[in-house]
Amino acid sequence: MMKKLVLLFAVIFAFSFDTFAQSRKKVVNLGIESVTEVKVDYEESNGNETIRNITIFDNKGNVIEEKEYDKTGKLEKRTTYEYNQDNDKIKETRYKANNKVEEILTYKYENELIVERCKYDASKRLISKKKYIYKFRDQ
Repeated sequence: MMKKLVLLFAVIFAFSFDTFAQSRKKVVNLGIESVTEVKVDYEESNGNETIRNITIFDNKGNVIEEKEYDKTGKLEKRTTYEYNQDNDKIKETRYKANNKVEEILTYKYENELIVERCKYDASKRLISKKKYIYKFRDQ
């Protein structure tokens, strides 16, 4: 019975997080510091709980760190995020399980629109650049 209650709570929590996961305002208003996603897998782990993801927010509701775990609970990868004063993501650093940098993404904005994304390898060597060109409807 207890396992059923825990599962029910986890499902309710997961669906309620989905409804506000993309809203910084709700994260701030509710005072959410982090969210831990716990998976209960009845086929692979006989109903044991394992942490699958942890998402950490800053006081403005921006995601500043995400950690992903494998089915045994071992850290698989980690990503950190940085933002400018307008809460636009300007840097994303992806780490391997051994905490070594795998790649870095940087973002540039003009007039509140993303105009460029650069991808760097672990040695900070530019490996790709994506530019965004906007065409606006006549007004």
